[in-house]
Amino acid sequence: MRAGLLRALALALAMACCGLLKAVEVDAQVSGSGSQAFPLQNENGQPRAGAMGSAYVAVAEGAEGQINNPAGLAFAGSNLAIAHDQLQQGAFQESVLGGVDLGKGWGGLGGRIEYVDYGSMDLSNSQGQALGSADIREERLGINWGACLLQGFALGLGLKDTHQSLGNDSEDSLGLDAGLLWKALPGLRLATAVHGVGGQASQGQRYYLWESGAAWDLPFRQFGLLASVETAFDQLGGRELRSGLEAAVLGSLALRAGLRAGLQTGGTVDYTMGLGIALGGYCLDYAWLPQAQGGDVQELGLRWNFGPATFAEPQAKPLAAPPALAEAPSPALTPAAMPAPTLSRTPLAEPALIDPSLLPPPPSIPEPTSSTATVGAGILHGDVLSPAAGQALTLETLGLAEAAFESYLRCAADDPLDAHCWRGLARAYQACGQAEQARSCWQQVRALDPDAVDAATYLNSLP
Repeated sequence: MRAGLLRALALALAMACCGLLKAVEVDAQVSGSGSQAFPLQNENGQPRAGAMGSAYVAVAEGAEGQINNPAGLAFAGSNLAIAHDQLQQGAFQESVLGGVDLGKGWGGLGGRIEYVDYGSMDLSNSQGQALGSADIREERLGINWGACLLQGFALGLGLKDTHQSLGNDSEDSLGLDAGLLWKALPGLRLATAVHGVGGQASQGQRYYLWESGAAWDLPFRQFGLLASVETAFDQLGGRELRSGLEAAVLGSLALRAGLRAGLQTGGTVDYTMGLGIALGGYCLDYAWLPQAQGGDVQELGLRWNFGPATFAEPQAKPLAAPPALAEAPSPALTPAAMPAPTLSRTPLAEPALIDPSLLPPPPSIPEPTSSTATVGAGILHGDVLSPAAGQALTLETLGLAEAAFESYLRCAADDPLDAHCWRGLARAYQACGQAEQARSCWQQVRALDPDAVDAATYLNSLP
């Protein structure tokens, strides 16, 4: 374990040093009254990543993760992300990104459509003579694919076409994106990605952007914490150190903050912040990027997860076995009288199944009111989640799969009669392709909630 940790930290350090030591010289550029026409900071445009300082190459979750690292599509499942960015000096950006799981062994496929309007810009030549003004636009179309090559190790490839227009002049650039993502240790991810290989920026210069970093998912009992750090540089001489934090708190709220430090001469330090609100299978995200120069940037987006990855990793390590419910000696046994289950971290050869007829009736659930919202398709049936189950569901909705599983596991151990905890464990095992463990958990759900449609659908589909 210690040797594996040292190897992982050494690789993370090497990847970071590559980004810090790289320097790029830039030829003559068209100058204007505003910031650079195509700055490094406008490349992402997604509020979750923006609020975390754009330190997203190792996070790479959801459809929006393909911008920073296409390898993340191997674990992303099926989802959709839309965003609006209000950029500096009246500029704005619109983006739609989608990802779909291709099935066992094929990984995930993603697509992106983006439009950026930089407004009007006053132009001048290298001698300072005015050349008039021109409108600046940019459209991006891309397709990306990511899949696991080895256990915990994913490769991603993408092709992106960028059309830039400056007044009556326009230019097209076709570039290749590539990325690697390695789940080195439980919760620790290392990644590197390069964007725009072979493409061109303005004035015929070769364009590329390279990011390398690490992310660590730290599940706690009351909340989940995600920390990330990376370095990035592009051919225009921009070099940055980025870091971000995300804390999932209060059941459905995620708080985010980040820092971006320019490493080149005259570089600035910018702070970022934002939040996310989980609404069932949806998540509303907001980011505020107070820039040191040129004004603030605000980003608003909506993400929708409608399917997990069916097979994220070849020969994936089995998840820990769920705690087994004790058999009830008589129908009169109350939940308080049941012995506390043992939370085992050792995978079992076969899950401990129970006889549903021996289970005591579940505790009474209050009748739902008209204001009670149904959270997620097939997750709730009009009843109210316990705080522990709600916290786990929030982590699952935010894409923190490992933290969500740990939370569901603790929830089932603390309250074996909470059907929602067993339902969450069933979804986790089902997403990882562990059919027997999923069957066991769905049987627990049906025993505790005979009207559970999702449990009946899954169990009836089995041979």
